[in-house]
Amino acid sequence: MAHKQKIQTSNILYFLFVTYLTVLPFEIGPTGRYILSFLLIAVAIRLLSLQKKENLKILLPELIGLPVVVFLLLLDIIAAVSIIFSPDPFYSTAVYFEEFFLNSILFLSIVTLMATTPEVIDWQQSLRIANIVFLIVYIGVMLQWILFPSHPLFQERSIASELHTRWDRLFAFGNGCTLFHGIKHTSLFLTLVISFWAVRAAQAKLSKTGMTIFLMDLFALISTTRRAASLAVVAGICASSILFRHSSRYLKAALLFFGALGIFFVISGNGGYFIRENWHLLLHGEVQKARDQGGSIPLRINTYKVFSEYIMENPFKPNGLGRKLIKEYRADLVKKAGLIHGHNTFLNFAFYMGIQGALTLLCLIICQARLLWQKWREEPNGEYASLMAVSLIFMLMFWATNMFTDGFCHGSATMYWLFTGLSTGVAIRHRLTRRDAAKTYALRL
Repeated sequence: MAHKQKIQTSNILYFLFVTYLTVLPFEIGPTGRYILSFLLIAVAIRLLSLQKKENLKILLPELIGLPVVVFLLLLDIIAAVSIIFSPDPFYSTAVYFEEFFLNSILFLSIVTLMATTPEVIDWQQSLRIANIVFLIVYIGVMLQWILFPSHPLFQERSIASELHTRWDRLFAFGNGCTLFHGIKHTSLFLTLVISFWAVRAAQAKLSKTGMTIFLMDLFALISTTRRAASLAVVAGICASSILFRHSSRYLKAALLFFGALGIFFVISGNGGYFIRENWHLLLHGEVQKARDQGGSIPLRINTYKVFSEYIMENPFKPNGLGRKLIKEYRADLVKKAGLIHGHNTFLNFAFYMGIQGALTLLCLIICQARLLWQKWREEPNGEYASLMAVSLIFMLMFWATNMFTDGFCHGSATMYWLFTGLSTGVAIRHRLTRRDAAKTYALRL
């Protein structure tokens, strides 16, 4: 009876995991994320309660002492303290609950589960399903916009007057379609699925179907016109070829396709969608003049300068959680900077919580990457080697993108903790197993 109950609970958990991963790129709102997070946490805890108590008694003390968990809990504490300094504590509390507390519980639930029963979630199948559903909807609705311009589905009204040509509709789609969770989060979701196919290509395990999906993901990413994510993906693909020295021709083909597509759009007269600044002025250091002529890069340079100067006046003083606080209570800062937030996750964290918050996040990322890297190095051909590689490449793409935007929030933050929880849990299981094996060997001696 207990075994049957365990199987049923495992199936429910896997269904919830796949569902959550699949719907994250879409606009499901905070309520949808709350419900799915609560359900996934509840089922994960229920499944853990069906495990042998002896295993959990051994695991939990070890888990609490791990640097990844220590820095995660420390980040939550620092975030909670910052609420005291918020001009709108109710709003900051809501941000804390959604983006810190709930995500931390979700991450720790997945980590603990994977450290005890890693076979409960088929991570590769989960990514394939989420990716295919996304592409069917994304490409399908995009084609509807291009082929039937007079009646575009899920169109944001504010961009209706800008859609003059098919190119306009193609490149405005990601930002103007209300079906998705915003162009920034769409590009971050694509870094996850692209990291999966990049590793598959590097391992020479990519089928023709897989290659097709890989190329469609790259096309979808270019259609978002998100340059930071595109550059991060190129860096991640190159890193995957280093990770696997004998990478296949498929990986090179993907890079050529990505580059050729970008060059084609520039040559065909659509370079304005990607090159929006006066680079002559930027290269000569005339940032202010370049800013006056438009483009996001001079605006970001100015914003980084203004926000950094503001933070360094009182580096350890929190200002409260949430971007809305910057817009509503620091209007002078926004006017001087030109953008409504720091457009860099670490800069925003330093503003919200003081530099201690940004440094804690950095330490957490380093510890997590180190844990996954050690697992991959020790078993580069093991059962979960691909999961470690995909997670490392995804972390590289994700955080490289977030150096130029603030995407570590809402659904993208949940996606990050949800997926890296799998690899972190497996890596912890490997670490404990290896240590126990070493103890057993020492006793035999």
